[in-house]
Amino acid sequence: MNTKLLIAALAAAASAAASADAAITAYARQTTWAAAPANLTGSVFTPGTGPIFQNETFAGAAGSSAASHSGGSGWGAWTATSSVAGGTVTVDHGAIFAATAGSSLVITFAPPSGSSMGVMGVGGDFRFFDQNGARVDGRIWVRLGNGTSVMRSFTAAEPFVGFWSDDASAPITSLRIQPISNLGATTFVGLDALYVATVPAPGAVAIFATVGMIGSRRRR
Repeated sequence: MNTKLLIAALAAAASAAASADAAITAYARQTTWAAAPANLTGSVFTPGTGPIFQNETFAGAAGSSAASHSGGSGWGAWTATSSVAGGTVTVDHGAIFAATAGSSLVITFAPPSGSSMGVMGVGGDFRFFDQNGARVDGRIWVRLGNGTSVMRSFTAAEPFVGFWSDDASAPITSLRIQPISNLGATTFVGLDALYVATVPAPGAVAIFATVGMIGSRRRR
């Protein structure tokens, strides 16, 4: 099997619940996302790598509205802000959301200075609602430490979406949760839970680097 066919075969094996773009792999099921680092088929990490998780359920500060909200600790520290100048972010009933219709919710990850670990995986139960409370479609921009970004659109029927960066030099630095443009003025965005993860040394290994190694061995 040539390298191109091998890449296609491994990509197909991983695509049942995942889709890859640049250094990011997106997952539509939480269990698949959480298991990805130890997945031996189409893994974006060294097989057997053990991730470390932090989970945020927004249980505290009920009914609190402020210019920003922060949580997490160490490598998983995060801050949520609104994309609208002067806009507020509300935490209530186990959810966090931008208080102004049409605004985006921006989650920024800021590990402590000198930290050797960054956020390599992030997932969430994302919510997009219209003024009547009905779920609508939305999109998420994921920005990496190398300056690149990837956009993922999903439907109202997809409550969970998760991402892994497969490049140890490009941790996830922020998420921008935003409405679809034609629904923007009447859409509220937020999430019910935030899951962040890191991978200790030796770190992440890109899926295509793994594919290249396998292809090289086959050609010998």
